[in-house]
Amino acid sequence: MTAREEVLGRIRAALAGVEPDPEPVRAPVGARPDDLGDLFAERVADYRATVV
Repeated sequence: MTAREEVLGRIRAALAGVEPDPEPVRAPVGARPDDLGDLFAERVADYRATVV
């Protein structure tokens, strides 16, 4: 088993029995591409990620 297969197997096991969200998350209506980049950077800041 490859590491990839192991990771995907663990994810599938963790999600077993979990219902999917009824509707996918959508970008804010009227959002411009520049605004989406700023929104993404704001949201990943909580994870101490750096957006370049």
